[in-house]
Amino acid sequence: MQKNIEGLTKSMQSITASFSAFKVVAVASVAIACVCALLCVGYTFYKVEEMKSQIYVLDSGATFTATARDASVSRPDEIRDQVRQFHELFFNLPPDMSMIKRNLERALAFADRSAYEYYRNLEEAQFYVRMSDSDAYQQIEIEEIQVDVQNYPFTALVKGKTWITRKSAMSQYSFMSRCNLTEVPRSPKNLHGLMISNFQVLENNLIETRSR
Repeated sequence: MQKNIEGLTKSMQSITASFSAFKVVAVASVAIACVCALLCVGYTFYKVEEMKSQIYVLDSGATFTATARDASVSRPDEIRDQVRQFHELFFNLPPDMSMIKRNLERALAFADRSAYEYYRNLEEAQFYVRMSDSDAYQQIEIEEIQVDVQNYPFTALVKGKTWITRKSAMSQYSFMSRCNLTEVPRSPKNLHGLMISNFQVLENNLIETRSR
């Protein structure tokens, strides 16, 4: 009888110890699960905030992301790219009137009425028609874009050269323009969220003409 009692006591002790160990394992598992859940939630919030802090920058037509935590670092690059795109669309003129109109429409979407007025002056002077009729084409080479982001609206000064190539000759011109840029909502057609205003061509002087 005594042996049976002792055996029963040992069994109870073993069961108690096993139950205690099970409780420890269960509590530890719950604690680990809670910690993992908190880490996942924290990481998710971190990634969401990181995505919010990204902007899209275009470099020669290629899109890359940049952080917007310091706008003063990325904004000059966006301004330069917007100004470069505008000038290349506006002043690179192929010998095809439909392509010229398409490029001009895209360029004018980046600017206010000041660019449209410059375009209208050239159109009224039959510049685009004469270029198309003579199978001539114009190209621009942008050498420098100076940007001022310390004052608003921002300012950009563009320096470069343009060439007009005809069947018998090629003419080279010095080029300089200036414009302001104001901030507008970003959109698929205006990724940088910038609008060109007060556009002026300061210099467009003939340097030389060479026979082809």
